[in-house]
Amino acid sequence: MRKLSGFLLIMFLILGMACQSSFARDQVDRVIVVVNDTVVTLSEFMEAAKVNGINLEEPGNDYKFLEQMIDKTIIEQEAKKAGITVTDAEVDQTLEELKTEYNLNENEMEKALKKQNLTEEGFRDQWKFQLLTQKLIQRKVKGNVAVTDREVEEHYRQTYGEDFDE
Repeated sequence: MRKLSGFLLIMFLILGMACQSSFARDQVDRVIVVVNDTVVTLSEFMEAAKVNGINLEEPGNDYKFLEQMIDKTIIEQEAKKAGITVTDAEVDQTLEELKTEYNLNENEMEKALKKQNLTEEGFRDQWKFQLLTQKLIQRKVKGNVAVTDREVEEHYRQTYGEDFDE
């Protein structure tokens, strides 16, 4: 864990220098971090920041966003190992439910996204990731939770102080 923390600190420092230097933006694309077997390049980082409405000129945003990208990559890797996917249809359905819940038409939705400095692609990506995360949690955590009849009966007795009718 210490090796990983040290490695990430070095990568953050390199990223900070790269983001602050206009010369670095003109150079050939390069790797800024490796997460297990996934490589994240500077151009991917910059594009993801743009799509997600992240202002990298604000102090600290580059580090925060890189940390989010690393977390996202780890979750995506775990979901892939577990065979979990999210289809475009699932994302479409979720977005339609959001529009309905908040009474938004297409124009109002566009305005809301612009207000948050998000592209439609970035918004869809965020929701796809959220759905993927929910599925992963459901499989990894909730799938391992098992409550026996005996535990239910014991809880009932402790809560209501009565015998459990069978």
